[in-house]
Amino acid sequence: SAQQDSAAGELADAKVATTTEVSPVSSSRPLIPKLKLPSPTVPRMKPADQDFSALTENRPPCRIPDIEFRGIQPRHLSQLELFLQSRADTGGTLTGWYMENGHSLKAQLELKQLNAYELAAWVIWPMTANEQCSYVEAITQHPSSQRPQWFISHHWGDAVLNLVAGVRKHLQIRGLGDLSPYWACIFCMGQH
Repeated sequence: SAQQDSAAGELADAKVATTTEVSPVSSSRPLIPKLKLPSPTVPRMKPADQDFSALTENRPPCRIPDIEFRGIQPRHLSQLELFLQSRADTGGTLTGWYMENGHSLKAQLELKQLNAYELAAWVIWPMTANEQCSYVEAITQHPSSQRPQWFISHHWGDAVLNLVAGVRKHLQIRGLGDLSPYWACIFCMGQH
């Protein structure tokens, strides 16, 4: 019944809210995602063909052997957000970025809905594959400045921009600077 579906949805929302430590109030991800089928004028890109120099500054990774010391700074999250925005068109579609669903349809990815699974496939895996390192190791210069002060528990299916917004809100509420590192598995663990 509709009442049971509503109650189940509220319970699921409550479960997510209790397991997410740093997150915005609501998710922008629709319950049933709209698929944008490929346009004949937009070529399909390959994740490995991207230029990640805006994130890595063409430096080799800075190895941090102890996973627990690989925090990501909010400024690095902002750089990632700018990188993603630079790949989106004015409507928020990530140009040339597609996903395959269980029905073999190809749908272009949307910036506001990009989740951690898609971020890993399009940015983290291809950027870190050759060096077999974590995202944090690929982007940092100073391992000592990456020691996390906060831990983020997040749902990989939620929009990455929600995680970024949640960190910004946490910084604001706590009066923290942009250099306060957070530990989040997607960025701190090697994804290979």
